[in-house]
Amino acid sequence: SVKEAGDYRFHESCFRCLVCAKVFQGGEKLKRDEWGGMVHVDHFDRAKMCDTCSKIISSETISSKQVFKDGRIVCLSCASDGVFDPKRMEEVRKRVWPTLAALGITVPTGDVVIRVVGKDVIDKQALKINARGNLRGLTLTTYKIVSDGKRTKTSFSHEIFILYGMPHIECASVLAHEYAHVWLNERFIEDTAPVVEGFCNLVSEATLVQEKGKLASIIRENMKQNNSPVYGMGYRRMKQRLAILGWPSLLAEMKLKSKPPKLR
Repeated sequence: SVKEAGDYRFHESCFRCLVCAKVFQGGEKLKRDEWGGMVHVDHFDRAKMCDTCSKIISSETISSKQVFKDGRIVCLSCASDGVFDPKRMEEVRKRVWPTLAALGITVPTGDVVIRVVGKDVIDKQALKINARGNLRGLTLTTYKIVSDGKRTKTSFSHEIFILYGMPHIECASVLAHEYAHVWLNERFIEDTAPVVEGFCNLVSEATLVQEKGKLASIIRENMKQNNSPVYGMGYRRMKQRLAILGWPSLLAEMKLKSKPPKLR
């Protein structure tokens, strides 16, 4: 027999709590994820959620490949599309650049090394620049200024750290965010954290807009709903600015905030 819950229809055997595995009875309070998975409201705090797509994961069927060494847990579909090595990361890099180029974000002049790492590594590297939060990527830029009296030359090198195991689409959006930091860093553009991170999230969102499918729209929705004063409010503020200016003028406005270091 088939049960109905809102817009979803279930076989009776599937109409069960993903935490306690009991079939739902009439009148019970349920909580549902974006993918149709359901739990008793009382069991929601015990539910495991996919680190990427927020799908509720059944504790009965979880496999070892869904549990990462750094403590993250993902659903089977996100795990099967996860980017774990430099070769896949290179595919992701090629995927994001046409979008970035169309916005007016140019290829960096400095070398960029992309490292696919665990959360522990990102958190440790983040201490160097006082960054904190649920970081999925991080960019460290170093620069050198050489002058012979007449001419001054600035050279850059960048390290981008990206969490391993994110599915292709999420990985592309995080990498785009980090390349936006590289673009800002090579121009010595400075502003408050909400403006900087909000701008980088706009670049990130531009890659998600290209994608069909539910995962991209869920990641975008999470961006819109994010209540962080830096990443969430910063993004919403910069989104309003983009609506007024468009990309060419927004990039021009950001470039006006350039503060190159003075040679002593």
